[in-house]
Amino acid sequence: MTEKIRGATIVNIQKKPAQLLSKGEQSRLRLIEAALKVFGRHSYANATTRMIAQEAGMNLGSIPYYFGSKEELNKAVASYVASKINEAMGPEMANAERLRRDKVTDKRELLNALNDLVSAILRWTISDDQSILVSHYAIREHMEPTAAYDVIHEQSTRIMQAHCAELVGAILGLPADSEEVIVRVSAIIGQTMSFTVAKVVVMRSADWGGYAPHNVAYIEKIVRQHTEIVLMALAGDIPTV
Repeated sequence: MTEKIRGATIVNIQKKPAQLLSKGEQSRLRLIEAALKVFGRHSYANATTRMIAQEAGMNLGSIPYYFGSKEELNKAVASYVASKINEAMGPEMANAERLRRDKVTDKRELLNALNDLVSAILRWTISDDQSILVSHYAIREHMEPTAAYDVIHEQSTRIMQAHCAELVGAILGLPADSEEVIVRVSAIIGQTMSFTVAKVVVMRSADWGGYAPHNVAYIEKIVRQHTEIVLMALAGDIPTV
């Protein structure tokens, strides 16, 4: 019987130490990581199961055996990506949730938490090869959604945006689900995405050879400043650091 992988199963596999994974779990993970690379290089539409199997160093029958189809494998990749996003931003999202739960109203504390979360998003998208691979897949799904987009949205994007919206709403004194807050959150997060989508423009304009650690730190500083300037101007009563 073909075994299809659900999101929770993928998360459980990732949490296990490598030495404790069964052979079947190791094979699933190899196929997911191979598919992530192939989808990133060729897009979901142009990728073939043969390409993925070759990338994983496995036979072609392993994909239908473990996942049932290319589409189901893509959903497993989406769940893998969502868990990586949540892992990278876990501390910042936990802090945002704490502020919401404790009904914190100090706008400086709220703004610092928002900036920390936005900085985590930025670092995740451009700081290392594995993160870049994952972020490229996520961005492609947002720009050219497949059936797997719902997985990323429900397991990660929606949660991250909700935390940002709660913080921005609390700072501006607006409902988190208001149109203004939703659009402002998209604009704030959009700052970070531009350094991936328009990387070649940044590299040529700034004459950088890549995103070295000092480049990432500089971008983070600028993004934090932009976010502060806008929200401080709108809120009007946030003390400077």
